[in-house]
Amino acid sequence: MGRVKNLAIDDANARRGRNNRQRGHGFERRLAAELLEAGLAGKRVGQYLGATDVAADGWVIQAKKGGAFSNRYWDWLTQLKPQADERAALVVADAPGSGGRERRLVVLSWEDWLQLAKQAKL
Repeated sequence: MGRVKNLAIDDANARRGRNNRQRGHGFERRLAAELLEAGLAGKRVGQYLGATDVAADGWVIQAKKGGAFSNRYWDWLTQLKPQADERAALVVADAPGSGGRERRLVVLSWEDWLQLAKQAKL
């Protein structure tokens, strides 16, 4: 039988959790404000406990800030040098093996995505 963990929350852990939560809420507010500035109906909805943190003109956004940021993806994306009216995009896929369905993600910079979202609204 395994050891029982001490589940007591000390002041430092409680403060760390509170700080992280406040930082996340601030990030959501900043994204919503930037969307509004860009002319998109950005609204923070994360406080309603769904998976969506920010909603804007047909987009639902989950905002994450912190250690999950992939420097590897960022480096690959920034190595691309688009010309005049081109945009850089990184497509990442997994390799599920035989019989599995491949999953893909498209990675854009926030600025490029914002421009595309504005154009899609027109």
